[in-house]
Amino acid sequence: MNEPARLLKLAEYQVLDTAPEPSFDALTALTAYVTGAKVALVSLVDATRVWFKSHHGSDVSEATRDTSFCTHVVSREVHLVVPDARLDPRFADYPQVVGPPHLRFYAGYPLRTADGFVLGSLCALDRQPRELTTQQLELMRRLAHLVVDELEMRRQGLQLRTRQHALQSDLRHTSDEAARLHSILSSASLAIVETSPEGVIREFNPAAERLFGYSAEEVVGKTTPILIHDPAEVATRAKELSVELGVEIEPGFGVFKARLDRGIRDEREWLYVRKDGTRFPAQLSLSVRHDVAGEVAGYLGIISDLTARREIEHRLRHHDAVLQLGSDVARAFATSDSLDLALRACTQAIVTNLDAAFARIWTLDEPENVLVLRASAGQYTRLDGTHSRAPVGKFKIGLIAKDRLPHLTNSVLDDPEVSDREWARREGMVSFAGYPMLLGERVIGVLAMFARHPLSPTVLEALAVVATNAAVWIDHHDRK
Repeated sequence: MNEPARLLKLAEYQVLDTAPEPSFDALTALTAYVTGAKVALVSLVDATRVWFKSHHGSDVSEATRDTSFCTHVVSREVHLVVPDARLDPRFADYPQVVGPPHLRFYAGYPLRTADGFVLGSLCALDRQPRELTTQQLELMRRLAHLVVDELEMRRQGLQLRTRQHALQSDLRHTSDEAARLHSILSSASLAIVETSPEGVIREFNPAAERLFGYSAEEVVGKTTPILIHDPAEVATRAKELSVELGVEIEPGFGVFKARLDRGIRDEREWLYVRKDGTRFPAQLSLSVRHDVAGEVAGYLGIISDLTARREIEHRLRHHDAVLQLGSDVARAFATSDSLDLALRACTQAIVTNLDAAFARIWTLDEPENVLVLRASAGQYTRLDGTHSRAPVGKFKIGLIAKDRLPHLTNSVLDDPEVSDREWARREGMVSFAGYPMLLGERVIGVLAMFARHPLSPTVLEALAVVATNAAVWIDHHDRK
């Protein structure tokens, strides 16, 4: 382990000593529920201390590094499970074991970045000795990955905002010196387009060439920025400005300078069009350039591609949905005396949190080797019909049970395993995802969902949370 490099990597995230955040607190709460432990922590190992970004079930915000279980996870770079610390010579004399809070159990998974650095651990602790099942350990591993995703998205967001603010600040203080302007335009990482007062492009920096697919030679002196905009969006904006400013604004370059010419700041999101026709969202920040006499010398646009940010936002929404789904499923099983009611609540949670058209859960009738529909929510709630009893190996549901593997498709109409593609076309079904409910190698059942929009592969991680919990509870119920 290269400790200096690891500490530098940790510093990049700018997370130490920051305020609590709901996304991390939700993950520790879910970790505590999954493991049954009283305490769960997101711990980050600094040079001399272990600092907790989230501490569920504990008021302690940091600990010394030399007597921390988490230090072992970081140094060994593998997960660590200590069923009873009193019986483990590595930890038996630790102050927190010998004295308050008298810790006995510890389980921690490394928070490993994409480039291999272990920043800390997601861990669960308790005052009582305990063992974890294979399913509980697997869920902890998945939750540790989600913690790293949250840290990474937080870091990327900070970097993006810092770079954009620095460049905008620099450009606001740019003088009218042509050499200085050209230097900034050429080296900037954001796309910059500078026009004449009439709107003809005069500068089209390298970042703009890369972003839009046009060379500077193709556009400079030959066209206005209308070339890279959606005409319908420009026309709509012209109507909005006409109402806002009380004058008729024609669709064209005047749309971009109308507010600036009236001393009103203009920064908004637009849909841009590349040379190859592909479209993407971007933020346009506009400013007026004046000459030494104070006359308008041109207009400067800074264009920031929002594609990566939208992806980050999408992933954040997905992670929030996964966390809420896990919470809803846990509540369903914890508060319901009826297994069927709990399963119905699970399918409703899938519909609500994953935007499914409908979701269903089947359990396996082992003597007959048939999947029996036990719960359905969304568009369909009845439990009878063609798929109420699905033999293992038949239909998509039966194949998932037979192969013991999850399945995802975003081309339902082209999927030969969909038995009624006319129904799918009529109802606008686009995607399907299914997940086997397993205990070891034993099939407990299958859960599945249809949606009218494409699904990300990460939806299978969300279904895994439901499948694991449901399998445990169904097996527990059947053993009563």
